Amino acid sequence: MDISGRPISDYRRQKTTPRPMTSEEIIRQANKLLNLKPKDPTILNQKPKEPTMTALDYRNFLQTQKDTLITREADSVLPRRSLPKKTSDIKQSGLLVNLRKTPILMSKPSLPTRITESKMFEDSKVGIFDDYTVGKLIGTGAYASVKTAVMKNDSTKYALKTYEKYRLSDPSKKKNVSREIEILKKISHPNIVKMFDVVETPKQIHLVLEYISGGSLGSYLKKQPNKRLSEEECRGLFRQLISAIEYIHSQKVTHRDLKLENLLLQEFGVIKIIDFGFSTCFSHEKKVKIFCGTPTYMAPEIVTRKEYSGPPADIWALGVLLFVMLCGFFPFRAPSDRELFKKIEKGLFSIPNHVSTGARSLLYKILTVNPSERPTANEIMKDPWVNDMSILRGTIGEQNEYYSSIVSFI
Repeated sequence: MDISGRPISDYRRQKTTPRPMTSEEIIRQANKLLNLKPKDPTILNQKPKEPTMTALDYRNFLQTQKDTLITREADSVLPRRSLPKKTSDIKQSGLLVNLRKTPILMSKPSLPTRITESKMFEDSKVGIFDDYTVGKLIGTGAYASVKTAVMKNDSTKYALKTYEKYRLSDPSKKKNVSREIEILKKISHPNIVKMFDVVETPKQIHLVLEYISGGSLGSYLKKQPNKRLSEEECRGLFRQLISAIEYIHSQKVTHRDLKLENLLLQEFGVIKIIDFGFSTCFSHEKKVKIFCGTPTYMAPEIVTRKEYSGPPADIWALGVLLFVMLCGFFPFRAPSDRELFKKIEKGLFSIPNHVSTGARSLLYKILTVNPSERPTANEIMKDPWVNDMSILRGTIGEQNEYYSSIVSFI
């Protein structure tokens, strides 16, 4: 017995505290649990330069594996298919290599999700993907910006339209972008901007578009005397616009935002319609009641919030464009949108005396308040003024020499 009166044998029955494991024992235990056998048995007696995995690493790894398999959130970081099916597969999968240097749950998600096949990376300072070099900003809008982009392989120049996803939190805005992409994939016309590629990253959606070298029709008009064009110039440009609108209407597509800023000039006087962000598909049986577009170009049925069909609203906007090209100012002007809409609703406007009788007649036909009385794009193409080619002869190819002079500012 000791001085406290307890038998010494009681101490022998007490459970002793285990000593800490050495690094060699940790490695031996980990390899044993993982069913791994070293090639050389003497390797366990050697002090490793850098252990492959510590007990803490191993415990964290098992917990990580468990969490990844049972939590939905982990799937987005480490896809389930990348985990080994059994412990014997761990070494082959590469998860034992540098475990302490590359924590699994902190691995960067795979980037980005592609719609097409180019190799990509996300780096806003250098560019967006490694097939292109992104250049200067050439335009901005409510939800998107446009920059130049050059293909590295062949130095082809493109326009890169970028939507920031945080600006598309509203589902309807996302739907508009998706619809714009589908429409641009569907249509093809010499006077409509072409789309070559679509790229999606976690933060952005990019449309790789045809680069159009000239400025907008609005910029060109500002450089002209009295800010207007001759009837010959108007006729040639207007024929191209009518041809493009006739085509998209035949494809059951309406633009809904035709304006000077969305018309770009290219070499030899070729005009291109851009920005299909408000465009939509239509059916003759179903009308819409969506208030959209640019106020100065809105048709009466839109400003009065009535149900309307898309094509007649496009035709009205074409009439406004023709008026501006011929006259140098808009047919309906007011200090506020409210007063402007009242004038549009009444459809009252005056045409300057210098405009020819044929052009005047066409303007009155197009800018008719009742949408059912407006001519279609096909009917406008047959109008006598549109077909008066006393100077020019219809096709773009025959107009090249003449139109090279009107876009000398490019």
